[in-house]
Amino acid sequence: MFNALIFLVRERRTILCFYGGCLLHELGHILAAVIAGTATKDIVLSGTGIIITAEKNAAVPLKRSLFVLLSGPAVNLAFAGITKFLGGSRLFVMLNLTLFLYNMMPFPNLDGGAAIELLISGTRCEYGVRMLLAAVRCGLLITAAAAVFLGIKEFFPIFIILVILYITNWINNGKKAKKMQKYC
Repeated sequence: MFNALIFLVRERRTILCFYGGCLLHELGHILAAVIAGTATKDIVLSGTGIIITAEKNAAVPLKRSLFVLLSGPAVNLAFAGITKFLGGSRLFVMLNLTLFLYNMMPFPNLDGGAAIELLISGTRCEYGVRMLLAAVRCGLLITAAAAVFLGIKEFFPIFIILVILYITNWINNGKKAKKMQKYC
């Protein structure tokens, strides 16, 4: 998604800063996986970003999984702070903050949503949290749509990204429901 939107800018400096932030983000995940002793199964470029799949191991503690998941956004946030502190490129700071915020959105195919999934799966409050997350996702989409409707053109890319994330989440939920029906 961001690939398509970033190339609309057509400014080499912006493109390089964006991909620099993406590279730092993914290196954060990989370094955390190495530190945590988690084997990487594969790395895939998807419509929502790069997906690094770890080897499935039920014995991996929750804290270790969360560490690996949240390390990418943490690296973006850290580099934004370091760059700001050192008086570096404002563009690099803004793009890293944007990557941090994007990846922390509560969609299961992003780091923040995947972390929430790990924390709520199998708990007593899972259903209630899922309903709350659905409301938050819907609220984000409605807010972005309202901003676009009111003529705030800077929200148009955010609206498009949220629409794609919302549809992807909806499709994935449909696939999960079909799998569940097979087992019932």
